[in-house]
Amino acid sequence: MKDVNDIIRYAVIGLVMLVPAVALIVANDLFFPYITGKNIMFRVLVSLALAGWLLLAAADPRYRPHRSPMLYALLLFVLVVGLADLFGISPAQSLWSNFERMEGFVTILHLLTFFVVASSVLTTERLWSWFFHISIGISVIVGLHALGGDSVRASNLLGNSIYVAIYMLFHAFLACLFLVRTWGKHIGYTISYGAIIAFLILIMMLTDTRGTMLGLLVGFGVMALIVAVLGRGYPALRKIALGVVALGLITAIGFASVLTINNAYPDVAEENSFVQAVNDVPVIGTLASINLTGVNSGTTRLYIWGIALQGLEERPVLGWGQENFGVVFDKNYDPILATREQWFDRAHNTFVDWLSAAGILGLLTYVSLYGVLLWLIWRDPSENWPFLEKVVLTGMVVAYAVHNLFVFDSITSYILFFVVMAYVARQTASDDRRVLAALPAVNMPVYSVVASLALVGVIASIYMTAYRPYVASNELLTGLRNVAMDQYESGLPHFENALAYAERGIGSQEIREQIAQTAADLINQDVDPSITQGYVELGDSELEKHAESFPHDTRPYVVWGQMLTEAGQFELAEERLLSGLETSPHKQMIMFQLMSIHVEQGQYEEAVEWSKRAFELNPDYDQARIRYAIALRYAGEMEQAEEVLEPLGESALFSDQLLGPYLARGEYEELIAVRRQRVEILNERLEASEDPSVLEQVAQERVLIAVTYYEMGDSERAIQEFESIKADYPNFASQIDSYIERIQEER
Repeated sequence: MKDVNDIIRYAVIGLVMLVPAVALIVANDLFFPYITGKNIMFRVLVSLALAGWLLLAAADPRYRPHRSPMLYALLLFVLVVGLADLFGISPAQSLWSNFERMEGFVTILHLLTFFVVASSVLTTERLWSWFFHISIGISVIVGLHALGGDSVRASNLLGNSIYVAIYMLFHAFLACLFLVRTWGKHIGYTISYGAIIAFLILIMMLTDTRGTMLGLLVGFGVMALIVAVLGRGYPALRKIALGVVALGLITAIGFASVLTINNAYPDVAEENSFVQAVNDVPVIGTLASINLTGVNSGTTRLYIWGIALQGLEERPVLGWGQENFGVVFDKNYDPILATREQWFDRAHNTFVDWLSAAGILGLLTYVSLYGVLLWLIWRDPSENWPFLEKVVLTGMVVAYAVHNLFVFDSITSYILFFVVMAYVARQTASDDRRVLAALPAVNMPVYSVVASLALVGVIASIYMTAYRPYVASNELLTGLRNVAMDQYESGLPHFENALAYAERGIGSQEIREQIAQTAADLINQDVDPSITQGYVELGDSELEKHAESFPHDTRPYVVWGQMLTEAGQFELAEERLLSGLETSPHKQMIMFQLMSIHVEQGQYEEAVEWSKRAFELNPDYDQARIRYAIALRYAGEMEQAEEVLEPLGESALFSDQLLGPYLARGEYEELIAVRRQRVEILNERLEASEDPSVLEQVAQERVLIAVTYYEMGDSERAIQEFESIKADYPNFASQIDSYIERIQEER
């Protein structure tokens, strides 16, 4: 029995040691290859490790979980999240998530399992050291791969520069932990760890992720402050820390001043050499140049957080359930965000995300994880972690928390956070205080039952949480690739297979939307109508199912409406879009689609009403102003349209969207007049700058004037215009002659 347990123990430890390699996986045969592959492999490793650990724990009480405040805090958090998901608006969505995120309660359960197994089988500091060194080594590989691509932001193994930034930040602190341990003992190791730290921070900075940079600075600042206040046993280091704290305060004051000047007094900022010098400083300058006015990448988060708080008012205790922030966002959508991303499924603040997903209880239990973690680190006797190691661990936790104020987690950062919690829980727990320690080791008959249950459990877990998502994702991507290669008929069965494996599981919404979008694209292509109809019918029936199961989701209604509009089923399209508008009453893009439907049917008064409604929600949104003017022109309200466009000035003149009504109404002379106005303005610009691109624009506008004459049936004037262009721009003579020859042949 002992030999069997040893084999199982080594196998479980090996599986745990493989978890850091998840970061290297990019599954190009899966939909969202940077996300799905990593999560699926993590679930497989954890499921296998769980089966082995159950056998160990049954046979030997030494492998049962330690009684730790960290374990209790984590169990309470998972319990609250589970209740929030169960009583949320879409329990199935909360359980399974989607391909883009692959989180949900399933992932939380796997992370909890990983915490329990890792803290139970990594029983020595040596094993933990091996785990952390493997992870640090893989982080260097990830960094080198990112550095070898076109850019760290675009070329990385994690799929998103934000994920890379926090991944590097965690490992920089882990390397710092070992640097402290080897300082003054082994110069070679110390230099190596220092080089690794510098490299990882360099990669982090190259991601240009401002929240993570701020986390790094605050983390280092907290470390310096702790040493300055409590580091009496390190007099030389304490002096340096005091200097760092003083420099940090000066930097903070200067940063706040420059940030204020950059935003409140931009003219002063442009002329002030000190402000410009600060703006040029790496990291500090990036943060100080954040634009806090208007709607941009920085301020968008503030609006989103406000939307999340609006949702909290409706469900304050347990929130909306995981993966339902998109519902909150759409329901309380602020039209001022029209120029930004329209489908936010995260608040871009982990704390706000948990507040929305699990309410006040969820946020409190999530924050408690940080509190308990820090408490255990500093409560622990010095023989586990010397003072400086505690300082480093504290800096890591603080930096991660600051980073999470601006973004959200992925599987790689989740794993690292749960690893740190498991490490601290294991190192601060007493060996004689274990969960179910009073239960003796099971006898062979019971062990056989446990083994059978573990085997069945691991097969079921892998099948439901890994295999089915893998096949569904693979089939979806295969279907999309077939369509991209014009193999339309063979693409449809793959979509149907994807739906079969995703049924009541992960990814059904994404598959349905992809089918509908594909159908909409095929309608306007030279494809067998029966094949196109097959896609339309499948998309229609599947989105009907989705609406029945998830009536709160806005996006499927929009995709549905687009598909039906392309299919010419305007009445049904309007019904679907109106359903979407019920779930998101201020979403202007839906109103634009409704306007287009009425334009297509010649119902111009209705088009004006919808475009006006969208415009009045946010008159500063130029696209809404243009759409309103377009509808007015279709309705023949030319004077009112010009009044609406007046604030746009010349930019309205160069909007090709606004030419649509002229073409639809056959008002070619008016169209030519607009193009001649453009030519006059462009010629003035050309005289001032002699920009070759402006010259091309002038020539293009004049060619379009000639083409318009031809479309009017006035071939003579078209040829005259072309001859004039050729005389003014001899370089285009050969192209112009081909136009003229074509017109003459058709006369």
